[in-house]
Amino acid sequence: IDILPLYELDEADRWLPCEMCVLEYSLTRGITDQLHIFIDPGPLPTGDMSRCLDGERKHHLPMFNGLDFNKYETDYFDIWSKLLSFMKQHGKFPPLYAPAVHTRCVSHLLSWLADHAGEPNRLAQKLYELDGLMEDL
Repeated sequence: IDILPLYELDEADRWLPCEMCVLEYSLTRGITDQLHIFIDPGPLPTGDMSRCLDGERKHHLPMFNGLDFNKYETDYFDIWSKLLSFMKQHGKFPPLYAPAVHTRCVSHLLSWLADHAGEPNRLAQKLYELDGLMEDL
């Protein structure tokens, strides 16, 4: 899993999601399924406009759900439900792996998404660093 923030800050409580991708991967079959969603980050924090513009240039996504980009999903409950359904396809929640440099951000943004969906974060204890898995293999 990877969830990209609209912009990057050291203060995790100010990260806002803009894009999420989850891949199902098998060592023998490669990528077998995927879930990709553009997440509407909602209202921008006061004073962060310049950071948002930097993020917009980095991700090549407009900051606002406007006429030029209508792929942002705004129903956080629906996004969270899609993620849980994707994760539980085989009857239980498998572990989630994120790149080590993004694990803190992904963890925060999973909590952000669950909170905005009005749901408990059932995936909080399932997130691990992908780098550690690769080393173990």
